[in-house]
Amino acid sequence: MIQMLNDVNKINIKLKAINIELKVTQTMLNAVWMHLQKEMKKKNVIIRHLEVTSSQLSTLISKDWFSKSIKLSDSFLFKDLKQNVNNWLFWMQNKLKMNKNHFSIKEIKIAYVKSRVSEMMIKHIAFRMRNMIMNSFLEAEEILSIINKMYNDFNQHHTTQQQFLKLYQNKIFFHEFWMKFQKLSAKLEYNNETLLDDL
Repeated sequence: MIQMLNDVNKINIKLKAINIELKVTQTMLNAVWMHLQKEMKKKNVIIRHLEVTSSQLSTLISKDWFSKSIKLSDSFLFKDLKQNVNNWLFWMQNKLKMNKNHFSIKEIKIAYVKSRVSEMMIKHIAFRMRNMIMNSFLEAEEILSIINKMYNDFNQHHTTQQQFLKLYQNKIFFHEFWMKFQKLSAKLEYNNETLLDDL
């Protein structure tokens, strides 16, 4: 009987020791769990911060920024009447059309067109370049239209026709003659039958 009581006491002591170990383990697990929760909260704060930052960046950087066209080189400066105004107008219209996202404001377009005209040539349209006057330029295309009216040959068809009628090979090389022939016939929009007759 005494032996049984001793065995029960030993078992109780072992159970108490196990119980103490379980409590210590539970306390350690709770501490680890608390630490993991704190780390998760920190990570959630970082994730929220990154989400807010990325949404702010996406609003700051518009789609246009990514889809900007390759900037074409500037057209040559329109200096004098020796230059072909049609070539200059073509370059300018092409530049303004192809790089329209670089010229988002009409004032920038106007300033760009003005920058491609020499001081000597711009004096003819300078009176409409001032801001305070009634008929100042509102669009860059208006400036191009005025320059076209002022400097282009409005008898161009007649002039080209005269050049075409006077064209003959004589002592020039055939490839030069052929190049002039092709250029003038394209301007006059002659069909193949007409060209064969004229040759």
